[in-house]
Amino acid sequence: MDIRGSRLSLYKIIITGILLAQVYACSNFAYAQNLFKIDSAEVAFEAADIHGLENISEAEWQKVSLPFKPDIDSSVTPFVWFRMPLAHLEAQALEAIYIPHHAFDIEVYVDGYQVGEKKGPGDKYAMGWNTPLLFDIPEYLRVQQVEMLHIKLRTAALFTFLPAIEVGDSELLQKRFNQRYFSQVKAAEWGWIATILLGLFSFFLWIRRISDKQYLQFAVLCFSWSVVLLYMFLPYSPVSPALWLKIGYASSEIAGIAMFFFVNSMMNFKHQLLEKVLVLIMAAIIVVYFILPINKIFYIVSFGHVLALLFVIYALGKTIVIAVKNTDRVAVSISIGGAWVVLFISYDVFAFARAYEKSIALPDFTIMQHGFLFLLATFFILLIKRFMDALDNSEDLNNTLEEKIHIISKELKKSYEATRLLEITRSSEMQRQNIMRDLHDDIGAKLISIASSMNTSEQAELGREALISMKEIVSQSNSLSNDINSTIIMATTEMEARFESANIAVVLMADQTLDEILVSPQTCYHLSRILREITSNIIKHSKASEVSIQYKFSEFLDYEIRDNGIGMDVANNVGNGLRNIQFRINAIHGVLSMRSEQQGGLTISLRVPLTME
Repeated sequence: MDIRGSRLSLYKIIITGILLAQVYACSNFAYAQNLFKIDSAEVAFEAADIHGLENISEAEWQKVSLPFKPDIDSSVTPFVWFRMPLAHLEAQALEAIYIPHHAFDIEVYVDGYQVGEKKGPGDKYAMGWNTPLLFDIPEYLRVQQVEMLHIKLRTAALFTFLPAIEVGDSELLQKRFNQRYFSQVKAAEWGWIATILLGLFSFFLWIRRISDKQYLQFAVLCFSWSVVLLYMFLPYSPVSPALWLKIGYASSEIAGIAMFFFVNSMMNFKHQLLEKVLVLIMAAIIVVYFILPINKIFYIVSFGHVLALLFVIYALGKTIVIAVKNTDRVAVSISIGGAWVVLFISYDVFAFARAYEKSIALPDFTIMQHGFLFLLATFFILLIKRFMDALDNSEDLNNTLEEKIHIISKELKKSYEATRLLEITRSSEMQRQNIMRDLHDDIGAKLISIASSMNTSEQAELGREALISMKEIVSQSNSLSNDINSTIIMATTEMEARFESANIAVVLMADQTLDEILVSPQTCYHLSRILREITSNIIKHSKASEVSIQYKFSEFLDYEIRDNGIGMDVANNVGNGLRNIQFRINAIHGVLSMRSEQQGGLTISLRVPLTME
């Protein structure tokens, strides 16, 4: 378990302990000598608003113990009066009246004088079941013996009750009032604000990430619990008290369902069937709430509360097991926060059950609102952590995608350039093929006719050479690569034939190979033209009687031609023939060297790289 999680859990324990100590202190307030608790009274019922004490003094009074919840029909008896004698108490000690909580509109009289009241706006009912009241007794009433305290309560279809009240020193009662008001009312107000803000923020996160249902579940949990908190501190009932209480009950059940769903979702529990069953049962219970009268739904309400609590306990129990086994941070946080909430809610359920058994409408204190806020805060922190992790993952994924897009874009660009180049090459090739076809079909036919009609052998030879050159051009345009071995053999064979026809003996020393050596058609074409040009020059100018030819293949083609003629001035002889040879050898990245031998003759050497370029 990480240190931060441990500290957070420790803080929860400390704060919860402080709140429990506060509640214990409130429920066990030590009475000083100048504080008096009134736990008995006389009660009278009236069928109409009396507007004063003149007509109530003669009513039929009966003695009761406080707290007291009369079982009456509010449509018949809209008001209940309580009276409590104070003559046995010292008048100077009666500085204030403290009422821990009550139900609906209330008026307080001391010896016939009204000292305080709490009413709702218009015909609305004042709500005070969770709110304390403190009324000061004026000084002029305490100069003489105080005789009687009267309290008038407005009844409703729900219930009417009055708890034991306290009179005495105003400073002590003010402290008691402040303590209860803070723990019961202010805490609920602050909690309501917090739950609304958390719910809105979570709903906003859910809109941003619709697929993550945890945010929506948490928002529903916050909003439903905010209605329960609103019921705890709102000073009046916005609708009829019975309907307002039913709305509070229904909101409590929805909060329990949402909490069960949220824990299941955060822990990845697979309870789809169980969740559907729970929703159907709770929906039926909530419908019954609004169909039956308020005084007929106590057992149904109890069943709904207990059922929701059991489902939450079940989900939390599984979470606690995971937290113990794996010390998972999420499981540990949910387990600690959830355990405190279950304890607090269990205390409140027990308190309500005890109040009902004693015919008391409501318990003195409720504490679940405190624990639930801690749990909501824990859930919210987990959601924020989850959201931030999702953002980090999204950013990493985005960076990865951007990198992949960049790589793909580069590949597409290269592919486009290659495709474009291929299209250009294909177009050029098609155009070249058309030109070569025209050369073959038109000019070739004419050269054949010219060669056949020549009168002299020299002219016929020139015609045949032109025809062979044209065929080579056409041949090299029709292929992407040629076998240089075959080209050299054919060119050398042609050279031998031409030398022999010129009465020049040929000595051949060749590196014969049967393997194909593929080079570009241009290389083969230029080589054949170079060898043909060299052959023509030897026949025309060397006056040689013998020529030796030698060639071999490696990474290069090394081709050497040596004659025994008169030689030549290599440095100064730069005729068109040699310029053409030099141009062609440069075109295929080769090297040409020529040297005249001392004993006569000329040696020409060629070196050509065997590549496809």
